Amino acid sequence: MFQYLLKNCYFCNQNKAKYMSRITVSITDDNSVVIESLQRIINDVPGLYVIHTSNDGLELLNYCSAEGAPDVALIDLEMDGMDGFKASEEINKLYPNTKVIALTGHKERNYIARMIRAHASGYVLKSAGIDEVIDAIKKAANGGLPFNNEAIEVMRTLYQDTEGNVAKKSDFSEREMEVIDLICKEYSTSEIADKLYLSESTISSHKKNIFAKMKVKNTIGLAIYAFTHGLLD
Repeated sequence: MFQYLLKNCYFCNQNKAKYMSRITVSITDDNSVVIESLQRIINDVPGLYVIHTSNDGLELLNYCSAEGAPDVALIDLEMDGMDGFKASEEINKLYPNTKVIALTGHKERNYIARMIRAHASGYVLKSAGIDEVIDAIKKAANGGLPFNNEAIEVMRTLYQDTEGNVAKKSDFSEREMEVIDLICKEYSTSEIADKLYLSESTISSHKKNIFAKMKVKNTIGLAIYAFTHGLLD
């Protein structure tokens, strides 16, 4: 019996380690066909695993409270119950390490702007190919910002600084500008480190300094700031 318990405990730990090495994903949509299709496709991708599906934002938040939040949350926008905008705001507040990606059929500017303000880490249209969705999940999980072209254009005009206290291009070091440029090109922290031949901790330190100069809290704020204040060529 003791050997049996040891054996099962070993496999339990092995499975737990394997599970923890994956990017965990949740899908929130009021269309069951969309959920079933996405779940099947995502679970067939090595390194990705759908841990929860729900029909509205409140169901997702209840799951996160009881079982823990996913690495990436794919969320539709218009749903009965709690919509994607409110869900994104709550997840950002309660589970800041979870990356929210809007997966929607809406490409109108007001929808995009609302999700950016709700701190979404990405915006992907349902009309996009499945490869784009998978790529967005991986990028977001690794610190990238998978926004489509329409969302990037909205970023350029969304925020205007009214305080007159704007960090200019000259306020950033050459290395910091390289990091800003790569973040806005959707490179993850590890990818930036590889490209610049630096450690991830050094890149994280640069990001912290950039956040302080811009007075933003995360890479989404950084990207918006860079686009709206002309830091990019």
